[in-house]
Amino acid sequence: MQHSRCATCREKSDLLTRGKKAGIINLKAWFRIFVKREKPRGGHWSFPDAGSFRIWGLGGRWATAGVASDGTQRDENVVLLPEKQAGNTANLTGFLSSADGSGMVSLQHNNWLRSLAVDYSGASRVPGLFVLVDQVVEAEKLDQIWIMHTQENVTIQGQQFILEAESGATMQGTFITPSDVTLEFIPSETGGMIQATGRDRFIVVMTVQSGTAPEVEVLLTQFNPQIQVGNQTIEIIEDKIVLKSLKEGAN
Repeated sequence: MQHSRCATCREKSDLLTRGKKAGIINLKAWFRIFVKREKPRGGHWSFPDAGSFRIWGLGGRWATAGVASDGTQRDENVVLLPEKQAGNTANLTGFLSSADGSGMVSLQHNNWLRSLAVDYSGASRVPGLFVLVDQVVEAEKLDQIWIMHTQENVTIQGQQFILEAESGATMQGTFITPSDVTLEFIPSETGGMIQATGRDRFIVVMTVQSGTAPEVEVLLTQFNPQIQVGNQTIEIIEDKIVLKSLKEGAN
C-alpha cells in the first residue's frame, strides 16, 4: 500500500553539539538524536522528546517531527510511554564515534532503553545505514507502539516500509523483531506516521540509497542477534548495537 508526501532536504553539517537544556547529538549531516538531559522548566513535557531522532539525506526527509505545536509524544519518533513518564529526562549510557561520522548512542528514559547506530563507512554498500533497538522493561501493557514521522511517499510490505523522495532516493526499513510486528501508515498534516505494534523488542534496520536497497540478512536469531547488510555486520548485545566497522575504527 502506497501513500504520498514529498519534500526537499536541507542537510546540516554539525558533528557533535549539545544544547544547554536538551542534549543534542549530531552524527554527521544526516542524523540527530535528542538526549534531553535536563528536565524542562516547570516539569512539563516539552518538544522534542528524549530519544527522538531526525534523518535527512539524499534529498529526503526520512524521519521528521510531527505537528510541533501539539506538543505530544505522538509528534515525535519514539516508543510511546504512559503520559506520566513522557516529560522525564534521559540518561546517556553509551556513546561511540568515528572520524567518518559513524557512531552509536544508547540512552535510558525511565524503563525505555534505546540504542541507535549509524554507518557512513560504505561497508553496508549504501551511503547511510541506521539501526535502532528499543526495549521497554516491565511495561504496563504487552503491546508496545513504535512511531516514526516522515514527509516522503510510504509503501508498507509485510515487516518492511519503503520511503521514496522526489529525488528518487529511498529508505528501506526492516523490522527484525517483533516477528509478528504490525505496520500501518497514519496520514497527518505534515506528511504521515509509520506505526509499528508488537510485544517484543523493536529492532529496525534502515538503509538510505539512490539505487537498489541491499539485502538485510539475519545470521543469528537469539536474544543477541547478528545481522548482515552488505559487508557490514551488526550485533545486538543486550540493549546496545555493535557495528563491525565502528568497532574497528572508533575513537
